[in-house]
Amino acid sequence: MRYSCNILPVHQQSSEIPAIVNQDEFTIELQNYYSGHNENSKKSQWTNQRIQSVIKLLDEYNTIKSQGKRPTTKHYHHARKYDVMNIGNQKVLIMKRKDISDPVVQIIPTDEYYQKILDAHIATGHGRRDKIVHTLQDKYVVPMFAVSISKCSSFLSKCRTTH
Repeated sequence: MRYSCNILPVHQQSSEIPAIVNQDEFTIELQNYYSGHNENSKKSQWTNQRIQSVIKLLDEYNTIKSQGKRPTTKHYHHARKYDVMNIGNQKVLIMKRKDISDPVVQIIPTDEYYQKILDAHIATGHGRRDKIVHTLQDKYVVPMFAVSISKCSSFLSKCRTTH
């Protein structure tokens, strides 16, 4: 089943929408999840600092390649997985696309997860996890655990409208 909807930011939607999920609770649970992982974990959080660091590495990679020098293993690793796109005058980190027709999936910092999930949740008519994930997957990198951290304490279980 395909779901199609536009994700409107909450501030552009009806002012009658109540506060659905407490952002502070969500942030605390997300931080608790990440605190259980070390720095080298594949599940380390995307902070603004980490995103800027990867963008810098990719810029270095392109400079080194254009000079005919050999990039480091770290440069190759990041160049294989990520790419940089200019939106206006800002550089954003995106997942590397295999084909030009593939969607542009932006990597966003963890402090933006709440708003993106909330916007998708409302845009899908208070949709459950699968609808939210489907709505976000072609636009942003938002891990499944951010939508559903655990059975008891997920974003959705805290939605006052859904329950």
